[in-house]
Amino acid sequence: MVKRTIHRKSRQKNDGTPNRSQFTAICREYWAHLRYFEYWPTRLFYLPIYTVVLYWTLRLRSLAFMTVVNPCMEFGGLLNYSKSKILAALPPEKTLRSCLVSCLAEPAIVSAEMSECGLEYPIIAKPDFGERGFGVKVLHSEEQLVSYLENFCRLSTNGKSYDIILQEYFHPTQEFTVLYSIAPGEAAHGELGQIRSICAKQPLRVEGDGRSCLWQLIAHQERAAKRFRLLRKMWQHRWFEVLPLGQHLQLTHIGAHSQGTDCYSAQERNSSQLLQIFASLTQNLNPEWRQGKLHFCFGRYDILARDWNAVLRGEFKVIELNGVNAEPIHIYQPKLPLWQGWKTLWQHWQRIGQLAGEMREHGHRPCSSRALIAAIHEHDRKINRGSGVF
Repeated sequence: MVKRTIHRKSRQKNDGTPNRSQFTAICREYWAHLRYFEYWPTRLFYLPIYTVVLYWTLRLRSLAFMTVVNPCMEFGGLLNYSKSKILAALPPEKTLRSCLVSCLAEPAIVSAEMSECGLEYPIIAKPDFGERGFGVKVLHSEEQLVSYLENFCRLSTNGKSYDIILQEYFHPTQEFTVLYSIAPGEAAHGELGQIRSICAKQPLRVEGDGRSCLWQLIAHQERAAKRFRLLRKMWQHRWFEVLPLGQHLQLTHIGAHSQGTDCYSAQERNSSQLLQIFASLTQNLNPEWRQGKLHFCFGRYDILARDWNAVLRGEFKVIELNGVNAEPIHIYQPKLPLWQGWKTLWQHWQRIGQLAGEMREHGHRPCSSRALIAAIHEHDRKINRGSGVF
């Protein structure tokens, strides 16, 4: 067993109170968050993009025009859609072993369902309805699972309970995202659609030097320092521990940019071979593909594979499939120019608008604007309630 040591100068500050050096690190983090748009609040970053959304709203005469793009998903996959439902439509060999449980279920029942599905700790737990890494955790024991379910029970209101997805922890792997779209006209003419974005994700890591405690290693690692407050919350139990020389510690285990994972563009890896793989996978969601009658047109596959060559061989597992809420997250790579991020998002929403127009021509209708606004308000309340828990 590795003996843990505590940095002498930090021993008196082991009450969680930031000392002067930590305060300086927090100030540097705030400056980075002002300077780089990848850390800006989503709605602030999207301000110029709302103009193209307004354009398609007026053209298609519906504020909820984007909800028609994926008829097989609630609100087109914009929000409040079931992740387990869409994963169930994919081939089992392409998805992670998982089970769906209620947060109100007894621990014994949950354990029995896990055993039936062949799940063992550690596992990934996340809400069936959730976005941007909300409530996603790696659980290593039954005690952690019970605590996790109890947290969601406290968030349940008006008799509505949260359904929780428990997934196998697939390791060792790399995580990639592939944003794919197919228009009804393209499918009817035998085309394969388009790959709009490819991204490789990299978890944050630090390397021990035998002298510095964990918070100092984080403060001096450029990318980790920009998530200083988040990491302090996640690693408070080891904040003052000195890592031995050469020892690596992975700081993030969830592939969400909002939780500290770095995103790097892999656009150069686009190929006809890759397009064929994801077009074939998407056909499972569109039984009437050849007739141009689509139920799923646009979304981002989050996948796990040993390396990129494994992806090209089709040897990967789908973590989840997002709908029109999916972003081309390669724009969040470090130090990408702001204008380029806006340009990519503009093109992104142009594509969604075009798909929505085609789907309307094929008889599909979006949800009402009132229903969408009510769903957005409820979604915001849910996230605000959960922010103090997760």
